[in-house]
Amino acid sequence: MIQENQIWKIAFHLASGLNTIHGLKYAHRDLKPENILVSLEGNFKIADFSSSTNRFFENINNHVKKIKLK
Repeated sequence: MIQENQIWKIAFHLASGLNTIHGLKYAHRDLKPENILVSLEGNFKIADFSSSTNRFFENINNHVKKIKLK
């Protein structure tokens, strides 16, 4: 059974990874348990970026610009 402090560690690592990915203007689009790797040191890594895109953020920016113009 996973202890609560371990769950928080996993959540923190995944949120930190997603923050980095989104900061680079990419969306993973296929985040699932099979795409989470665990190192020997117990660090969690997000893998398989074959479905990732940066068009997601372009579409959001274009949508926001249209709203601001109205």
